[in-house]
Amino acid sequence: MDKQKQLIQDYFQMWLDREFSAIETIFDRHIFYHECYGACYQGIDQIQLWLKQQLKQQHVLKWDIHDMHVTEPFYFVTWTFQAKEADASYIFDGMSKIKFSQASNKLIEIVEYETKLGTVYPYNKNASL
Repeated sequence: MDKQKQLIQDYFQMWLDREFSAIETIFDRHIFYHECYGACYQGIDQIQLWLKQQLKQQHVLKWDIHDMHVTEPFYFVTWTFQAKEADASYIFDGMSKIKFSQASNKLIEIVEYETKLGTVYPYNKNASL
């Protein structure tokens, strides 16, 4: 497995472990992160604030990677995410478009997209995933 794929897997695992002390070994200091909900964070300082807040309110139960496809300069990662908060729990499928810095070889851009969990084939009888 190449180093960049490993860094992506390490980042996802951080959410499950609730341990982000090594985040600066994965994210470039100029990271741009666009969550699937619309929130955007620019730079490692904003990422650190966001992570601190998320650890207080959210517990990630699952973040399974299904596939990783590379189309230079991007990695496209499909996944299923499940988490709970004090008053809600949720699960959904998604995809991240990830770019690495050529200078630091760390993640410099992440853009997330969310889809509803499950797949439906409306024109195929009895066909759904």
